[in-house]
Amino acid sequence: MNRSRRNGARPRISPVEKPRVWQETCQSLHSPIKRVLQLGSVVIIWMSGLSGVGPVLSCELSVGRESQNVVYVRHLGADCSALEREQQAVASQDLLRALKDGQGVDLQGVLVTGDLSLDAVPVASDEQMRKLPVAVRDWIARQGTQDIRLVRGGIAIRDSTVRGSITHRSKQGYLLIEGPVTMAGTRFEGFQDWSRVIFLGPVDWSGAEFAREGFFVQDRFWHDATFDRTTFSGRSRFHRAHFQEAVSFREATFNGLAELLEVTFQGPARFAGARFTQGSGFSGSHFHSVADFSRSLFEREVYFMFTVFEQPALFRGAGFRSVNSYADAEFNGTGDFSTAVFEQAPEFMRTKFKGERLLPSSGSASWPVYLPVYLVAAVAVIFTLLILKQTYRSRSPSSRNG
Repeated sequence: MNRSRRNGARPRISPVEKPRVWQETCQSLHSPIKRVLQLGSVVIIWMSGLSGVGPVLSCELSVGRESQNVVYVRHLGADCSALEREQQAVASQDLLRALKDGQGVDLQGVLVTGDLSLDAVPVASDEQMRKLPVAVRDWIARQGTQDIRLVRGGIAIRDSTVRGSITHRSKQGYLLIEGPVTMAGTRFEGFQDWSRVIFLGPVDWSGAEFAREGFFVQDRFWHDATFDRTTFSGRSRFHRAHFQEAVSFREATFNGLAELLEVTFQGPARFAGARFTQGSGFSGSHFHSVADFSRSLFEREVYFMFTVFEQPALFRGAGFRSVNSYADAEFNGTGDFSTAVFEQAPEFMRTKFKGERLLPSSGSASWPVYLPVYLVAAVAVIFTLLILKQTYRSRSPSSRNG
């Protein structure tokens, strides 16, 4: 063995020692290899930064333009911080550019900044008008206007915050949106004026919040429209709007003046559980199908003057805390107020009931109308009894002798 070492020969390793030597060799190489891999990762990330392709944020689901000339997309996940949403904010001018290019818009969980004027959308060409459904073309022809601006795709802004205003202020023309419109769960902090808009697809504003005014004057809804649990903090106007199919305002909250004057409801109109904290008006409206106001609460005055109900009008369990007038209205179906609670008697002056009229306790108003009177009378009786009792005690011999 000594001779082999002196001659420079490699020492022999017994079979028993081979596993141990192999393990020690691997352990000695582990740290250098690990450092090389870490250095390589840093180099790759650095090179990516130089090439303009940064790492994807953990909160970002999707960003960019998918299917060229079809849709503008920006999705942010629920785990995004407020700062990240600020950094990833979408400018309204980017949205307008997409709409002008014939793209739809698909946003989720984002922050939209700046005002968006839909009056800047291009006017539809003759070829684009010829591709519209015949019923739509005929209706537009009857309006006597050639000023039709066209959004070819849909608009979706879900679970987002819109800081600026969105407006369409044309007095003569219309804005036509071909695709569906979805604004579910979005907060609109600026003034919203969607007046004179033709919605060819379904509309969904459920769970949205209007921090200021929300106007839908003279709009035409060709498919279902949903405003369930929507909050209108400011004034809301649907004057002369037309709902071709079903519309739902279930559990919606109207904290400002609610104007639904001269509105046409072709399909079912559902206001079950809605709350009106300020004055509201449905005067001149026409309900061609069921009108459901069950469990709605009207905290201030509400007017259904000259309103026509072709099918059952359901006010079961509704609460009326102020003036509620149905003067000159027509109930061609059942007028069901059977379990409504009135704090002020309803006004049925010149009201026509062709269908059955169901009122609380078979009278013109339920007993809660007179509840304040009963309470005042009860308090007056109690005070009278107390005064008489005190007077009796003061005049009794025992009180004088005491």
